[in-house]
Amino acid sequence: MAVTGTYRVERESGLLPPWGIGKRIQGDRGVTTVFGVPVASFTRVGDTLIYDWLPVRDRLTKDGDGWRGEALLDDIPFCTFRLRRD
Repeated sequence: MAVTGTYRVERESGLLPPWGIGKRIQGDRGVTTVFGVPVASFTRVGDTLIYDWLPVRDRLTKDGDGWRGEALLDDIPFCTFRLRRD
């Protein structure tokens, strides 16, 4: 999965702020940012981003020229989003 890059997170539904969230992904590691400040690191395993210290994971699927995501808390979906390259 060629997901390496810097992205802006666009909320589609659920519990996620409508602006200011981003993701930086390099290989199998990455970080979620809030207004550019790193707040939560993760490991990429296939199409899933597994957070290091949060009980959250993001499932990604390729969607045209970007990615669509679904965030899960203990396997319960709580938001959907799109990743757009910065």
